[in-house]
This record gives sequence, C-alpha cells and structure tokens, in this order.
Amino acid sequence: MSAKDKNTIMLMYETGASYEDIIELGIKDYEILMFLYNKYKNTKSPFYRNEYLKNYIQLQLEEEPFLLLSDTHYGSRKEYLPYINYAIEEAKRRGIYTVFNCGDFTDGLVRPHPLYDTEYKQIDHALNRYPENPGIKHYMVLGNHDTKYQEKGANLIKIVEKERKDIRILGSDTSYIKIGGESIAVSHQKNKYRMFFKTVHPKLYLYGHSHQLKKETKDNINYIAAGTLSNEHPNGIQCQEDYPGFYIVTPQNNTYFLEAYQFINGQIKKDKVKTLTLNERKPEKFTKTPTSDMM
Repeated sequence: MSAKDKNTIMLMYETGASYEDIIELGIKDYEILMFLYNKYKNTKSPFYRNEYLKNYIQLQLEEEPFLLLSDTHYGSRKEYLPYINYAIEEAKRRGIYTVFNCGDFTDGLVRPHPLYDTEYKQIDHALNRYPENPGIKHYMVLGNHDTKYQEKGANLIKIVEKERKDIRILGSDTSYIKIGGESIAVSHQKNKYRMFFKTVHPKLYLYGHSHQLKKETKDNINYIAAGTLSNEHPNGIQCQEDYPGFYIVTPQNNTYFLEAYQFINGQIKKDKVKTLTLNERKPEKFTKTPTSDMM
C-alpha cells in the first residue's frame, strides 16, 4: 500500500467516511483493516467503530471438512512437490473442496533453487505447479517469505488474483473467518498480529510458520499448527511434530476432529483422529473504555 493510499485512508476514516467508501479506493479490504488497526491501536482513539469491525470477517463458511496445510516454499531448494500433490489428491478422494493455506506458499528468494532465482521465476513456478482442480477453492494468507517479493516490486497478490481464480488471498499474515458461525483466526505466524482480539474473540487459531504439525490450548486459546509440506526443518527433526505433513479437519458442533498425515522416512503415516473442543474465550480488558459513538 502506497503512502498516498495510507494518507487517504486515514483522512477518510477520521472524517467519518463509511467502510464502503474506503473500499471503493480499490485497496484490499484486509489491508484497510490492518492499516487502521495498527495506526490507532495505541492511541486515545482506538479502532472500535462498529461499521469497520463488522467487516473484519473475510470469509464465512458452514461446517464442512477442510484441508489445512502450510509452508510449501515453492522455488526453494527444500521444496518437495509430491507432498502437496498427495495432500490435494487425498482431499479430492475424500470429497473435500476447501483448502486453507497458512502461508509461505513461496520461497521469497530466501533459499532459492538455481532454476527459480528471480521473483517472477519463483512466482510462475508456484502458480504453474500448485495443484488446480475443478471445485477446490484455496484460501491463503501470505507468510513472511511471500511478502519479500514486495522488496523487488512484485505484487504477489495481484499476480495470484489474475492467474489463479481458485486461490483467494485472505490477508497478509492474518485474517479472520467464520466457520459455522464461530470466529476463527487464520494466520501465518502464531500471535504476531492479534488484530481484533480485544473486541472479537476467536475460539480457534490456525497457523503455519513453525513447520510443526500439532494442536494445543494455551492462555484459553485453541491452536492448530498446520505443519509444512516442504523439506525445510529449521530446528531439525527432534520429534514427530517436525515431520512434513497436513491435517484434514472436520468441524462439528464446537468440536474439531483432526486427522494428521505425515511423511516419515518415505512413508505416509496417518495418525489416529484427535479432537479439539473449542473453549469459550474470555474478553480481554480494554486499555481504554470506548466512547458510545465508537461502539
């Protein structure tokens, strides 16, 4: 987002422009929300205007099984495309048509393969080789590797939206969705941007980046880590959670059934189904009580 766009958004917001008015600028909705939140979160006029908060949800789905994956690192020396191909084929076999990708879709020229040593070579490679199947929709947040193309002037979001109609970018690192009416945070890095947690209370946090496949409940928040579908292991293989893998997740009446698939020594291992019952989140205390015209 350019400095001019940021100044325009700030001016419109402060003069009472509607959310719909700002959307007409042609900027991604999640970029507007993230910018305003970061701009006002530590001021005496926090970002709590109702018409903006009601738009924090980027996607609403009914309860249905989905494939959860992350960190494919296309264009990296450590990419391994059979992992992602297997995951998508398993989703097709199971009749699953929704995929959540928690970021680091690409390498971002961090450890590039010699064949994909420019931003456009990597992006083309990713879009050409990332599985495309009729009826399967991929919802993706960008990871820290993906956003490095911005430094080179390449707009990954616009390229993806132009070339792949089956992929929808939900946010840069963090977005919020609803599944069966429950708020869910979808992120790349765990807790990096707790964007609306003081006003919106997600029961579940889906994330990547750690290259671990696991579930946990901490500080009254439920987490599912999506693992990696590459051979990049930042800390080596120290436990089973570190092996490449993915989840098939089935939400049902506030309980999430998790089926873990992992690639171990050339074999696919399917773990027994685990359950995660979502806890009620307690509202966090406000640093400042919002005034009536802001709620």
